[in-house]
Amino acid sequence: MLKNKSQMLEVFKTFHLMIKNATQKNIEILRTNNSGEYTSHVFEQYLNDNGIKHQTTTPYNPQQNGVAEHMNRTFLNMIRSMMFFKNVKPMFWGEAVLCAYYIRNCCLSFLINNKYPYEMWYNCLPIAQHFRVIGSICYALTPKHQCNNLGARCRKYIFLRYSATSKAYRLYDEEKKKFILSGDVIFLE
Repeated sequence: MLKNKSQMLEVFKTFHLMIKNATQKNIEILRTNNSGEYTSHVFEQYLNDNGIKHQTTTPYNPQQNGVAEHMNRTFLNMIRSMMFFKNVKPMFWGEAVLCAYYIRNCCLSFLINNKYPYEMWYNCLPIAQHFRVIGSICYALTPKHQCNNLGARCRKYIFLRYSATSKAYRLYDEEKKKFILSGDVIFLE
């Protein structure tokens, strides 16, 4: 959860810049609830300066934002079931959220004429062959420069999500308590 209004503005600025760089288009309308992080003077000024129209719901009426509320419920159910299925620790809920959004963007959506959100963004069809079950035990190849001649060539990890920056998996080493990215992985699902 974001701690203050300035953090919300910084997150939105980053998101806005990402959208502009990827699509060469500007956000025309931002529809939010009426909570304080979206209605601060600084946030409103940023929207005005960038030509973004701001629409808000009536205070204390989440039903006015029904599409977003329904999507939130859908994602929470998806995340909860993913974590429950493999008994993923609650501390990894953020990883599960990112994994769920990645998977959802590779699913058909009737809202965009039965196309994939991934397809609309990248102009190519998503590939689902690399999908794995979150929380699965896996073994990742250890790079040669990290091995000695008699040492193990792989290490045990837990799969948590897909990398946002490369064709790799984000894995967690329970023994060392750290994350790694690897594309050379064997899964035990």
